[in-house]
Amino acid sequence: MKHSGVLATISVHHAINDACLAAIPVVMPLIRDEYDLNYTQIGILTGIGLSITLGGQLFMGRKGDYHAPGRLIGAGVLLLAISILAMTFSTVFWQLMLAYCLLRFGASVYHPVGIGWVSRLYKGTTMEKAMSIQSASADLALFISVMVTGYMAFAWGWRAPLTFWGAIAIPLILIGLIVFERSYGELNRPSMKGAVKGEDGRPAGAGFRAMIGPMIVSGATWGTFASFGPLHFTDTFDLNEGTIGIILAVWYGTGTFATFMYSRVRKHIERGRLFTLCYSGMILSGVLLFALPKGLDVALYPIAALLGVSLFITYPIMFSEISEGAGEGEHTKHFAYAFTAQLAGGVAFITVGGAVADRLGINTPFALTASAAMVILFMFMTRQRTDTAGNGDGISKE
Repeated sequence: MKHSGVLATISVHHAINDACLAAIPVVMPLIRDEYDLNYTQIGILTGIGLSITLGGQLFMGRKGDYHAPGRLIGAGVLLLAISILAMTFSTVFWQLMLAYCLLRFGASVYHPVGIGWVSRLYKGTTMEKAMSIQSASADLALFISVMVTGYMAFAWGWRAPLTFWGAIAIPLILIGLIVFERSYGELNRPSMKGAVKGEDGRPAGAGFRAMIGPMIVSGATWGTFASFGPLHFTDTFDLNEGTIGIILAVWYGTGTFATFMYSRVRKHIERGRLFTLCYSGMILSGVLLFALPKGLDVALYPIAALLGVSLFITYPIMFSEISEGAGEGEHTKHFAYAFTAQLAGGVAFITVGGAVADRLGINTPFALTASAAMVILFMFMTRQRTDTAGNGDGISKE
């Protein structure tokens, strides 16, 4: 595979980025206890951090295509790793907040710049395979991070896993910077003039505009299951933490495997049809999570597997569509806007879901995301019927 060394290094950076971020919510209860934080302080910490990431992604969207992507990725993930180490040295709340804010700024770099770079390096079916590899690497890192961080935090306190991830990340990032520097001669730098048409002949930005809704709903579905799933399993089914951990492991594990297999699946199923299947699976799993009665908790395992496969595969589908619809020199910008919409929309869905759960029950957020997925699927199938591009992917010329 062309540029395999660069792709491997990009994937490692994606894995480090997501593993460090996944460790924070796992140890947050211990941080809360040590610093005696109230919910307002936790809300301030989380809200400011997310705002910094949103702003950072928009900034990268405007400037990222004008700079060497490898240096940006390396600098961003290095800042994230240093910041997660700095959190372990904090002794008062303001120090913790400062380190966390720097971490969230570092986290704003990879997704628009890294995935934008992959979309420039690879085209066609090779691009889909590359997207599958880098996405699955991050999914696997998330799975490992949650398991390792939880164990280490239980055994040695919250500083131990953060130190572990920071110590692993920094040398890998420095090696990655060397690989990136040696690879610049191979890479096609994008034109800074922008383009009228995307790489697939559609108007520039058509893929991004078509995928804004799915990015928001897929992100909301992910966040809803991760945030409300454990609460639902405890309150509705009286499951213990060990059982809940296994259900989450099934979700992560099947989703990661499915993402690794994406490029092979695409050889047999058109992207538009695969998208339809995935969103149908997300709708079905959401309905089941909403309606499943107490006493049938054994069904949660196949439901988690269905949701994992359906949800995780939507990401390489969406990344591929955005990539092919981007004009020369606009990949980073389109991915930055897409991830900003995903993060902002996901936060909004989770906020509304929490309010709805308070009034109507902890199972209702899953009905909310299933309903949103139905809307997206209806819109997508409508585009399929009116598609004049002839690409079979249900995205019309805009």
